[in-house]
Amino acid sequence: MLEGARATLAARHPRLFIEMHGDTMAAKRQNAQAVVELLVGLGYDEILHVESGTMSTVTNATIAAEGHLYCQRRAAHSAGR
Repeated sequence: MLEGARATLAARHPRLFIEMHGDTMAAKRQNAQAVVELLVGLGYDEILHVESGTMSTVTNATIAAEGHLYCQRRAAHSAGR
């Protein structure tokens, strides 16, 4: 879904609430890594792992394998979007 919405995400940076899925824990970790990398590449600079309260980055993205991500672009948030 995120790949299909790439242009909208890059242009508008809507706030997102994402739940990770995968058949195995390894698949969930891989999906979490790919999602965080995509979002960072699109300009999202606040990617919060809701359950732990930890900001997810490319280096710790696998923390999101279990749980949810709340994502927003800080610059867009402060501009009232």
